[in-house]
Amino acid sequence: MVDLKEERVDVAIRSGVLNDSGLIARKLASNDRIICASPAYLMQYARPAQPQDLANHVCLKLNFPSKFDEWEFRGTKNRKMKPGGSFVCNSVEALHMACLAGIGIARLPEFLLGADLSSGRLISLLDDVRLPTGSNIYAVRPAGTIVPAKSRAFIDFLVARFMPRPPWYVGEG
Repeated sequence: MVDLKEERVDVAIRSGVLNDSGLIARKLASNDRIICASPAYLMQYARPAQPQDLANHVCLKLNFPSKFDEWEFRGTKNRKMKPGGSFVCNSVEALHMACLAGIGIARLPEFLLGADLSSGRLISLLDDVRLPTGSNIYAVRPAGTIVPAKSRAFIDFLVARFMPRPPWYVGEG
């Protein structure tokens, strides 16, 4: 993360929950997390029917503390769970590759998965109990600055391209 004003950056793309009040943000897309596995993994291990079943699976996760590894489920009480698993790494892209390779079950950003879910390379799991993350993708710019025409045009282009449905969207409707 860079300081946009200090680095003289006109526009940046950020994902997650924005906490910096010194930024003007324009939402481009929602960025939910999808729990998924490859068909090869699911042929070898039983498909989890409920969140508790994940205790019997290899869950792929990051090796540093992050909300990314708090898997949330709907139930009698909304429940957060930090899944177990022996596979950890420091990159979401590496988790994606490991999931594609059949190493385990991952919870990954929706924008990474569109083509994989559409093609059947990955299968979405536990959709009926998965809670939305509230994470979004934004175009951000420093507050209190004059917006160059090229920046405004770029942000407008991104909004037109990503709204109302981003290119990776594979849901209904």
